[in-house]
Amino acid sequence: MDSQNIPAELKALPQWVCWRLEERKGGGKPTKVPYRIDGRKAKSTDLNDWTTFEKAYQAYVSPGQEKPFYGVGFVFTPGDGICGVDLDHVINESGQIEPWAERTVGAFNSYTEYSVSGQGLHILCRGVISADARHRRGQAEIYDRGRYFTVSGQPYGEPRPLRDCQPEIDRLLKWMGQGKPEPQKPTRSVSPCPDDHKLLHKAASARNGYKFARLWQGDVSDYGGDDSRADIALLSMLLFWTRGDESRADALFRQSGLSREKWTNRADYRRRCFEFLARG
Repeated sequence: MDSQNIPAELKALPQWVCWRLEERKGGGKPTKVPYRIDGRKAKSTDLNDWTTFEKAYQAYVSPGQEKPFYGVGFVFTPGDGICGVDLDHVINESGQIEPWAERTVGAFNSYTEYSVSGQGLHILCRGVISADARHRRGQAEIYDRGRYFTVSGQPYGEPRPLRDCQPEIDRLLKWMGQGKPEPQKPTRSVSPCPDDHKLLHKAASARNGYKFARLWQGDVSDYGGDDSRADIALLSMLLFWTRGDESRADALFRQSGLSREKWTNRADYRRRCFEFLARG
């Protein structure tokens, strides 16, 4: 693994895990299981399980571990504005890439690397996808949340920087969803500012960070599945961390897993939530 080739923009995000190759129960194809640096299994939906690139990389390269890690991986989460395209088994034994995959890489023109198997490619870029869009067709998958990519640091061709690829993402999703309803336009911000990442990391690292993390990922199980109660809870936390800045709290909420049409298109609903919290 050559960590020097990984874009600095990715390495700056505290969304890294380690991984091991393990056989599934009952046999079958081995799978890449994410791990925390302390050796416990990690979830791609719990930011308390993630860490910085430096810590994940050091855990990977540290000698003398009883069960060494196989590598590091990047976790996609709502609000980071990063998408990953997985082109699976598109490179044959002689190193030739399938023509359609070559065209996809050329269209995105963003950071692309070989998968750890050497038989596939991972494209990482800036952009978002709508929650109702289809994520997979054939050998192609695309995600911006709830998944992680193993990272090889072995670029396909010359190393490319991360690029804004929203038009290319929309075209890929349209192709994936042929025969299905047209996906709605995403409403979240494509590129949250670095200060937002710091704020979210502080919120997730606080004493009640596990509650914030679940809400941020769209998990409403702590509120009996009541979306409105969950909205109020997350909004309250965001207002605390933004020191009562309603505009910023609203912008952050739109990046969360709870964001949906009721929040983005209903100014009256948003206003009621803010006023409810203002009344205490």
